[in-house]
Amino acid sequence: MSDVQERFAEQRDRAESLVDQSAEDPLTIARVLHHLSMLSREMNKTIADLATRAADLRVDADARRARLIDEAQEKGLTLARARDRATYETREDRRAAEQADVIVDYAKRTQASVNRRHYGLMNVGKTVDRETR
Repeated sequence: MSDVQERFAEQRDRAESLVDQSAEDPLTIARVLHHLSMLSREMNKTIADLATRAADLRVDADARRARLIDEAQEKGLTLARARDRATYETREDRRAAEQADVIVDYAKRTQASVNRRHYGLMNVGKTVDRETR
């Protein structure tokens, strides 16, 4: 697992904990709001790094496929056969790129749940603040 994936795994665990945590008093609400806000900011960089990694994997898979097509044609294979063989040979590279895209989408959804919880608690905090004044 890469460094950025480990960072996301840690952030995902924190997000699950914070989203599920109950916040019933103003002090707890303020503390959870702070942690949610900081986590969302951290996730911005993580998501950007995950997206960069996914794009790099796609580019690498495409470049390897193109190289394999060229090599197969140099050996006398037809273009169609060279493409088929190159596609078959790069299937694991393509799967890795697709998996990286799935992780990016999951990270974005995780951040969205953090943001929803943050805004929900902000509304609760405003209500509590209004009622206690």
